[in-house]
Amino acid sequence: MTLKKNKDKHVILWPEYFDSTLSRKYGRKVPKELAVPRPTQRELLEAATSLGLRAEPLEGSYPRTWWVKEGPILVEKKGTKRSIMIEVAKALRSKRYG
Repeated sequence: MTLKKNKDKHVILWPEYFDSTLSRKYGRKVPKELAVPRPTQRELLEAATSLGLRAEPLEGSYPRTWWVKEGPILVEKKGTKRSIMIEVAKALRSKRYG
């Protein structure tokens, strides 16, 4: 699948977007109270699918933390990227902390 052709149908979510140990400068995009320490690609996949979104794993490393080999996920776009990130963050937090 070509990502550029399907940009309006999918969003890419990196684990770093949800990592409470990172500052905004290093890639965290959700508020710290919604973030969790060092989320994995598998946790993101589970959180996205629990919301009823189709998600698939991708390979790669986040540019700011290139040494971490945790790849992103590709999620179908339902709403804005920001709203999807917030919902996934809430699901991720509830899965981890109950």
